[in-house]
Amino acid sequence: MPSGEVTLLAGHGGAGKSYIALLIAINVVLGLPFGGLKTKPCPVLFYSAEDGKAVLKHRVRKICIKLGITMADLKGRLHIIDASDIDPTLFIENPTKRLSELKELVQYLGVGLTIIDNGSDVYDNDEIRRAKVRAFMRAVRSSLARPDRAVLLLVHVSKVAAQNKYKGKGGGEDYSGSTAWHNSCRSRLSLTPDKDGSLDLEHLKANHGPKAGPMKLTWDDGVPLVTGSSVFCAINKEEAAEKARLKIEKEMLARKAIVEIMVDFQQRGEPISSSTQGNRTSYHLLKGCKGFPAWLNKAEFDEVMRQMERDNLIVRRTIKTQSRKIREVFELAPIQLDNNNSAPTEAMGVL
Repeated sequence: MPSGEVTLLAGHGGAGKSYIALLIAINVVLGLPFGGLKTKPCPVLFYSAEDGKAVLKHRVRKICIKLGITMADLKGRLHIIDASDIDPTLFIENPTKRLSELKELVQYLGVGLTIIDNGSDVYDNDEIRRAKVRAFMRAVRSSLARPDRAVLLLVHVSKVAAQNKYKGKGGGEDYSGSTAWHNSCRSRLSLTPDKDGSLDLEHLKANHGPKAGPMKLTWDDGVPLVTGSSVFCAINKEEAAEKARLKIEKEMLARKAIVEIMVDFQQRGEPISSSTQGNRTSYHLLKGCKGFPAWLNKAEFDEVMRQMERDNLIVRRTIKTQSRKIREVFELAPIQLDNNNSAPTEAMGVL
């Protein structure tokens, strides 16, 4: 699942693609390998337009048991949106307000991977209209995958593939709809049930690198696992605790340094842009200052700033420059804060 792009995962209805997507999500959150493939740890958002909260929690709990972890290990990292009882549509003739809300939430939570379940529920148009399919894929990519995020979009298989219940000819166009779905993505996965009840996961398209090898998954107490791993690599609790402690320690040092530099900027009356693109971002402005942590790269800096904003240590403010242009800037928050500010989730419930 390349960053900056939308990856399709096509599978038969009821084959288990939602379950496997949750399994992938949990592995990504914890930085655990999936079927021998390394994952880049990051927060994950699972947008479910099909299954409700109770079903999703039940599945997550069962996966956690197999991984040897607890639900608490996922706190603040795995965000599940139950959109099954609201209108989940992200695109009709054009992108909807719901997509804008989802984009805002992804940015607010610092999400690195967004999983959408599934295409037929969020795309409310004719799936064979090539121009509209391309427009939908572009909208999802630009809103949720760019600049350095990934999106996994679950889609149903075509009627032809659905009629062929068991695995036949590999590598075909198994997704439902026009070839614009295939052409608009840069990576495509296919999930196919086998005669013995197992599942074959294949990588059928990869524009940014070599294809991954095929994987076989089997059901273990109702949980799909890569064959040969009846219990996935459980986290070494002591090692994980030490990593978490060091991460918190580094974040506290980074916060302290950033606050001291921001105080100096504010005393001079020099604004700090909140933009994340261009050469005048807050990272570019601050990284050359005395006391800025040399080990802090842009991605880590942006995550620290997001967390400081969530904790009401910094705020955004709109100013007018000397050239009378409107700019949004970061400022240190006042000492007395209104703690009733809420995340942009009024229309969607985060579990």
